[in-house]
Amino acid sequence: MSLIIRIIMVVSFLVLTCYNSLIYANSEANSCTELVPYCELPYEERALLPESLLHDPVPIELMEPQTDIFLWQPFTEIKGVRQKYSYVDPKREIADRPLELALSYYDNLKNKLKKPEYLGVINYRQHSSEPRLYLIDMNSGKVEKMQVSHGEGSDQKNTGYPKLFSNTVDSHMSSIGAFITSEPYYGKSGYSLRVDGIEKSNSRMRERSVVIHGSDYVKPNLNPIGRSWGCPAVQRDKSKTLIENIKEGVLFLAWYNQ
Repeated sequence: MSLIIRIIMVVSFLVLTCYNSLIYANSEANSCTELVPYCELPYEERALLPESLLHDPVPIELMEPQTDIFLWQPFTEIKGVRQKYSYVDPKREIADRPLELALSYYDNLKNKLKKPEYLGVINYRQHSSEPRLYLIDMNSGKVEKMQVSHGEGSDQKNTGYPKLFSNTVDSHMSSIGAFITSEPYYGKSGYSLRVDGIEKSNSRMRERSVVIHGSDYVKPNLNPIGRSWGCPAVQRDKSKTLIENIKEGVLFLAWYNQ
């Protein structure tokens, strides 16, 4: 092979590499990883994009739920469950219905949970500017609360109140129902936590790459806060501590009006 041909091949390779790098950089810039609510695309166009643009793809070996718990029928509220766990939420910060339902799920599943020390409740009936993720220490009953996002498909007009929920891939909606936390990892949104839905209403959370992560669009001074593509995103400076506390086996109930 002549020297000229070799030089042409090397130059072509370098040009192609630079071109691909630019394309990749532009696609990353356009993915709005941290700025979901501020993307320039209107919702109607953004809703046509696959969730994988913003979410981390699930490795093939982790595609299946990492829990052996699945509820074919939702639990109903246990009569007297609030009295049984009377020490929980002493300041009465959590609405009665979601708390009683979450405690009913917990009471039924606590012997199967890998980490029964905590119980989480997300009350999607509350406005997104309010702290509506509640983490209960099941030993002391104390409650920590923080803001959490909902999917933009659940609140297309950005009112701060989600109205629609889905278990469908690329719906960009939040899912309701019980889920269990699983393995943490580092991804596009930094330190994140995969979760497994255990009901028919949220069984595809892992497939949809719906994860708990920190985000810059969840801040106390935003009203409403930003919307995700289905992930329950929390304030960035609180995310690592939260994930460390709840990783690998904590039960959560995402509640709307079920």
